[in-house]
Amino acid sequence: MKNMIIEYDVNEAHIAKVNQQYGDIELVPDDSGSYAMVMAGLKAHREVRLAIEAKRKANNEGARTYIKANDARGKELHALNDPGEARLKAIRKVEDDRIEAIQLKAERIERERVEGILDRIKAMEFAESIEDTASSIKVVMDKVADTMIDDSFAEFKEQAVQVKKDTFEILFVAHQKHLAHEERLAEQKAEAERLEKVAKEQAAAQAKIEAEQKKIADEKAKIEAAKKAEHERKGREAFEKKVKADAEQAARDKLVREALERKEKEEAEAAEKARKESLRPDKEKLIVWAGSLWKCIAPGNLPELVSGNALGILEKAESGIRTLLNSIRKDVEAL
Repeated sequence: MKNMIIEYDVNEAHIAKVNQQYGDIELVPDDSGSYAMVMAGLKAHREVRLAIEAKRKANNEGARTYIKANDARGKELHALNDPGEARLKAIRKVEDDRIEAIQLKAERIERERVEGILDRIKAMEFAESIEDTASSIKVVMDKVADTMIDDSFAEFKEQAVQVKKDTFEILFVAHQKHLAHEERLAEQKAEAERLEKVAKEQAAAQAKIEAEQKKIADEKAKIEAAKKAEHERKGREAFEKKVKADAEQAARDKLVREALERKEKEEAEAAEKARKESLRPDKEKLIVWAGSLWKCIAPGNLPELVSGNALGILEKAESGIRTLLNSIRKDVEAL
């Protein structure tokens, strides 16, 4: 396989010639001639690479062995050509990056220049100042008036002139409005102070009158208090006498009531005792009779039954008798 001869449209001599022609090229910044040489070198290497690939692919249409030899030959030739191409690409990239950096810097500088001018124009608007006092608005008006519109505003000079004019007019109107408002406030304040003074004088006079009225009222209240105290003393003495008399009558009434209650209680107890004594024979008879009923359901006295129905009747009767006997016991005890 190593001895196979693979024919290519380019060979080592051709590639060596390209490497020799462009191998020492150095790119000089801002030098269009050296940049063109780099581009020409890249073109030559690219043509060699494309020719190699085109021939390699054409040769690969043969047998597998030929393809392997062909690929190996292509790699050998690539190894000779590719470093030179890569070197020139790297050189070009350095210059392209440098140019891009210069362009970006120029764009940034231009953007900052425009933004700086627009910020200066915006600084003249002072829209927030129209809500301040007349004196503070006047300070801003003077500041706007003193702002010089020169060539440093460049292409925005006309816009700056218009903004300065519009802002000054807005501030002038606001200044006049605030002046009038502040004059009204001053007049209102003076009137309020005058009314406050009158009110204080009237309040002092009224306080003096009220003090005299209070003195008279206090004297009158002392006299009324003395009369009231005497009246209350007499009323309290009469009340205490009535309370004492009522208490004595209540004690007498309590003694009579308690005597009657004791008599009624003794009579009730005697009547209850007599009633129980009169019912004792019947109570004893009922107790004896109930005992005879208990004997009917006592163990050994119940009939011996076999059928389920008969046993159910017997259990029901026994339960009814027990319930009846409990009821009789309670009623007898209540007699």
